[in-house]
Amino acid sequence: MVRKILKSLKKITLGILICTIIPSCSFIGELWYKNLDNYLANYFFEYANFSGDQKKYINEATKKYAVWHKKNELPKYKKNLFKLKNTNIYNDLATIEDTYENFYKLFKDSNNFFTPFFTEFSVNLTDSQVNEIKKHFSKINEENKKKYQNTSFNQYIKELKINTVKGFKRLGIYLTEEQKNNVFLRIDKINDNRERYISNQKRWNEGLIDILGERQKEFFKILLMKHIDIADNEDDVGNGYEDNKKKWLLIIKEVMGSLNKNQKQNFDREIDRYIELINGISQD
Repeated sequence: MVRKILKSLKKITLGILICTIIPSCSFIGELWYKNLDNYLANYFFEYANFSGDQKKYINEATKKYAVWHKKNELPKYKKNLFKLKNTNIYNDLATIEDTYENFYKLFKDSNNFFTPFFTEFSVNLTDSQVNEIKKHFSKINEENKKKYQNTSFNQYIKELKINTVKGFKRLGIYLTEEQKNNVFLRIDKINDNRERYISNQKRWNEGLIDILGERQKEFFKILLMKHIDIADNEDDVGNGYEDNKKKWLLIIKEVMGSLNKNQKQNFDREIDRYIELINGISQD
C-alpha cells in the first residue's frame, strides 16, 4: 500500500510537467496540481474502507504535502529543467546519470515527507483493514502477472520502441530514421526483468503485511519505516537492472548528441513550457 502510493509520486511529479506538452494544456496542468492533495488521498482510499477519522488524517497529510511540495520542491524542478537545456550535460554518461539522480532525489524527498505520516497512520489499522490491503495487493500482483504472461518479450520490445519515439516526440524531438534505428538497436538488447520485478514487488508487499500484523509491538514503527524507506528499497532487480539503465542512458546520450538545429530549438521550447507551467503554479 505505502510503497505503491509512494511509487505513484513519480508519475505525479512528472505529470506536473508533462501537461505542458499539449497546446493549451497549461490550464489543465495548473488545475490538476491544485487538486494534488485530493488525488493522493483518493488513491490511498482505494486500499481499504477507512473510518471518517482515518480519512480526515489522510486528507490533512496530503494537504500538508501539497503545501510543502509547492513551496520547497517546485523551485528545484525549475532549476533542474533549466539545466536540461545545457547540451554539455549530454556529453557523457556520468553527467546524464547525475541529472537523472537530481530528479530522482525529488521523488525520494517526497517519500521521506510521507513516511512519518504513513507510519503513524498504520498503527491504528484494524485487522479487517490489513486484510483488505492484503487482498488489494494480491489483485494488483495477479493483474501484473497476467499482463506479463500475455505479452511476449518481442511485443514488449515493440511497445518500448513505440513509447520511446513518442516520449522524445513529447519533448519536441521528432527522431530521424537514422536516430530511430540507433535507438532501436539499443532497445533490442534490453534485458527482460519483468518477471523478477513482479516477484520482488510481491515479496515486498508480503513483507509489509507481515509487519502490519505486528503493529502493536514495540519496534513496529522502526520496522515499518525501514521497510518503506526508499533508500532500503531501490527498484534494483539485479545486474539486468543496471545494464538496462546504462542502455537507456546511452540512448539519451546518442539522441541528444545528434540533434539538429530544429530538433534542439523544439526541445528548448518544450522545456520552456514546463518552466512556464511551474511559474504559473508558483504564482497562484
